[in-house]
Amino acid sequence: RPLVLTQVPVTERPEGGARSYEAQLTDDRWLQINERQTKDGGWVSVGTDTTSHKQHEEKLLDSERRLMATVSDLRRSRQTLESQAQQLSELAELYLEQKAEAEMASRAKSEFLANMSHELRTPLNAIIGYTEVLQEELATAGMERSLEDVQWIYSSARQLLGLINGILDLSKIEAG
Repeated sequence: RPLVLTQVPVTERPEGGARSYEAQLTDDRWLQINERQTKDGGWVSVGTDTTSHKQHEEKLLDSERRLMATVSDLRRSRQTLESQAQQLSELAELYLEQKAEAEMASRAKSEFLANMSHELRTPLNAIIGYTEVLQEELATAGMERSLEDVQWIYSSARQLLGLINGILDLSKIEAG
C-alpha cells in the first residue's frame, strides 16, 4: 500500500464539517480527498485520482516558465537590436561626415594644384618667349656659347612647362 508523502489543504470548512486536501503518494500518484462529517459524528472520505490533472498542470507550469524565458530572451534580443541599430546609425552619420571632409580636402587639393599650375605657367611662358627671342638674336650675332646656354634654359623651361601642364590636366580630370 502506498504511503502519503505530502498533504496539501485545498479547502477546510470546519463549520460545515467538510474539508478537502491533496495527497501525493510514494508512487507519484496524486489523490484529492474530500471528507464530510456525518450527522452521527463520523467521517466519510472520497478519494479521486488526480494524477493526470496534476501532470497536465505541471506541463502547463513548465510551458509557462519556458514562455516567460522566451519572452525574456526576446526582450534582450530586441534591446540588443535597438542598440546595434543605434550604433549603425551613429556609424553612418560619422561616415557621411568623414566622406564630406574627404571630398572637401580633395577639392581643396585640386584647386591648389590648378592655382599652382597657373602661377607657375605664367612666368615659364615668359621665360620661354624671351629665350626664343634671345636664341634668334644670338644665332644672328654668331655667339655660339651663349646660344647653347639659352637653348638649355629654353629646353628646361619647356620640360618644366610640360610637367606642369600634366599636373593641371590631372587636377582637371579629378575635378570632373
